Amino acid sequence: MFTNGGANQRLKNLSPSPTLRIKELCRQLQTQGKKICDLGLGQSPFPAPNFLVKELRKNAHRVEYLPAPGLSSLRRAVAEFFNQRQNLDLTENNIVIGPGSKELLFLLQLANGGITILSTPSWVSYQPQAKIANKKIYYLKTDFSRSWKIQPKDLEQIPSSRKTNFLILNYPHNPSGLTYSQTELRALAQIARRRKIIIVADEIYGEFHHQGKHCSIARFYPEGTIIISGLSKWGSAGGWRLGTAAFPPQLEQLKNTVIALGTNTYSCAATPIQYAATQAFQNPEMKTYLQHTRRILQKLGSECFTILNQAGIKVHPPQGGFYLYLDFSPFKKQLSKKGIKTNQQLCSRLLKETGVVIIAGEEFLSHKNELVARLAYVDFDGKRALAASRHLGLNRSLPADFSQHYCRRTLEGCQKIKHWIENL
Repeated sequence: MFTNGGANQRLKNLSPSPTLRIKELCRQLQTQGKKICDLGLGQSPFPAPNFLVKELRKNAHRVEYLPAPGLSSLRRAVAEFFNQRQNLDLTENNIVIGPGSKELLFLLQLANGGITILSTPSWVSYQPQAKIANKKIYYLKTDFSRSWKIQPKDLEQIPSSRKTNFLILNYPHNPSGLTYSQTELRALAQIARRRKIIIVADEIYGEFHHQGKHCSIARFYPEGTIIISGLSKWGSAGGWRLGTAAFPPQLEQLKNTVIALGTNTYSCAATPIQYAATQAFQNPEMKTYLQHTRRILQKLGSECFTILNQAGIKVHPPQGGFYLYLDFSPFKKQLSKKGIKTNQQLCSRLLKETGVVIIAGEEFLSHKNELVARLAYVDFDGKRALAASRHLGLNRSLPADFSQHYCRRTLEGCQKIKHWIENL
């Protein structure tokens, strides 16, 4: 009856976000009574800080639209937050608030006229967003031996363009949990400045750096870096949909275009959320909250790494966030004998035989035959673990058996993967 079913044919092959799709699959399997260890969706396991929840309740009555760039007090708080932590010189005028960092990243791609540069592997939504925006994409291939990081020489190889290209640089990295040193960032910044490449620094996991020492590349390339952050990960409030973008004055026109796009799409981020979020960037309790959550993730991530590394799986110890990128290529022959030749086949068989969910590497732009997958070590009761850490106090280290007591499901999932791979 309707031509092409009413759909835009340019987007006909667009698929739902694989991480959200996996979450729905887990729900379905659990409804069927199957025991699942969900190491797929990268959602913070911790509850949002109590002071944020109280602030949201306090402001729930607010129903007015806010200015498109965001609540003035929130934008000031975000600017000061980055100034203090990264030694920058931002003002309220440099900040844009949106309904999640994902939306801001999409609008940035839509607003920029050049090529989008992506490293592989990278977060699942960068490429689909680029395709929706009808962008040309240039891929920078990385691998395990390079710790899944791009190198300065990679930026040198990007074709010259009359338009301003932009590199999305995500770290701590999803899917690997690794980050860049100051020396590495300085070298990348030097090439980006010379090549006039805008860097969109997706630092949504920045405050989940396990040592609390995240360094923004904006320190070394302030005039050409846009910092993306928000409450979804380190604020443990993914469903609140609150993202931030910090623009340098040199990119005022790009910022204004993003704001204009926002006014014609989402109008403004939810008003009560913006009022509450101000406290995440101002309240001193946030520092204590992060000290507890970081040390839990650091300990658990290290233990997951040890289990999987002992099995012979290639994996780097995590430095931030809550991910490991597993390379099963040492078992290529054994897996092939079982008919497992792709990332997706590996993950499907693992789920069927162990009940453990991890996400296939092609969703992160790795080649389908690389035998890689992302593991998110978040299947545990974050509220209970956080309460236990607080009870101990920050003056005492977490005991050796902390993860076994409070993060058991995640460790069991890793043990199941180890047992499965050892018995191929």
